[in-house]
Amino acid sequence: MKISTRWLLSIVPFGLCVSLAAGQDCGGSGSPMRVFAISKQDPFGQATVSEVDLANGTFNQVFQTATPLTGGRYEPTRDRLYFGSNNGGIYRVSPDGSVFEEIVAPFTLGSSSDSPVFDAAGDLYVNTSFVPTGIWKVSPPDPGGVLTQVVPPYSANASIGLDIGAAGTSAGGLLGVSCCGGKFSTAFVALSNPPGAPVSTFIDLGPGTTFAFDLKVRPSGNILISLNFTSQILEYDSNGNFLGVFADASDGLSGPSYMQVNSEDDSVVVSDINAVHHFDAAGTLVDSALFSGTGFLEGLVIIPSTTSGGGSSPVPPQEPSPPLPRPAQPSYCPESCEDCEEPGPGGRAVSRAGNEIMLHSGEVIRIETDFVLPCVGPDLIWRRTYRSQVQESTSPCGTGWTHTNDEQLLPREEDLILSDGSGTQSLFEDDCSGTRWV
Repeated sequence: MKISTRWLLSIVPFGLCVSLAAGQDCGGSGSPMRVFAISKQDPFGQATVSEVDLANGTFNQVFQTATPLTGGRYEPTRDRLYFGSNNGGIYRVSPDGSVFEEIVAPFTLGSSSDSPVFDAAGDLYVNTSFVPTGIWKVSPPDPGGVLTQVVPPYSANASIGLDIGAAGTSAGGLLGVSCCGGKFSTAFVALSNPPGAPVSTFIDLGPGTTFAFDLKVRPSGNILISLNFTSQILEYDSNGNFLGVFADASDGLSGPSYMQVNSEDDSVVVSDINAVHHFDAAGTLVDSALFSGTGFLEGLVIIPSTTSGGGSSPVPPQEPSPPLPRPAQPSYCPESCEDCEEPGPGGRAVSRAGNEIMLHSGEVIRIETDFVLPCVGPDLIWRRTYRSQVQESTSPCGTGWTHTNDEQLLPREEDLILSDGSGTQSLFEDDCSGTRWV
């Protein structure tokens, strides 16, 4: 990837490190659609947002932030990119990266928020993507907007994808995908129509479908679902009937995650762990941009080509900013990082320490990052997590604490429980063969 040597680094409020330069025209296949992808070295660490030039296969950095951003959505009236995050907050950013605002404070929505979407009235909805899941509304979608839960937890496992139906029986309803299902370990799509109505199972993705990641609605009302483990994108009509496979590994997909639909031409943009792909309305691959930077891709947002203006010109090729400061120990603060001395809503460069109360459950969660050792590839991170509702968990860190290397596979009768380093437990049930758990 050829990169210009011109770059400008500035530090602005809210813990945001921004790279800016003069604009130029770009876009996949000559389309004015603009594509932004998020890269990380750690799901809970700093995020780098880059504009993707699909035609030339390049990633041009727009900004870095200590906030672990996830999936996004563009709101044209305010000309802002809205993002969920792996700290349970909601944020919005100007397309050129110069303005960064906190809409919902970190940990308000549990440990993670994702897949923002706007209804016809302009209200914002987000999924809380890890246990316990639910759908929340912010009205208006500005700092100080009223936050209300419109759909209570509907999945026993993670739920990421969220959109609003456009036709048929799903028209106007909230569609959320439960990636791993619940009791029967089968992924499904939940429908709340109208928003706030009791949830029903709208699409049962069937046995063996254990990681449905994102969900997006096309202008026709058809529904796309990305399957991360099988590298497929499935398509259903607006009434939940299966239509076929939109794209799969034969098209270059490798663990597809986030999707976006361009409303003008019905084309689809998909990110996987190391690439962004652009498909036309029929599912034919048009362009791909391979991510060659450090880390992996985790997040995607587009400014559709139907949107006038787009806020600012696309960011030209440039050198990426240096990584945000990473203290070796909590008391250490690099002299050049003002944000470490006066942390804003974006948090510190490495961690946000301190007691946090989960408003939906009353649980106390505390996350401490003791050190980060930069490495070639993923960094070596030692992070401890305390959860008051996991008191049976013991480790060298003490009762209720887990750490990044504390992963266990535990038997529970015929089933298995996977406990990860954040205190999250996932149930895998015996499929009655005694040799396979799903």
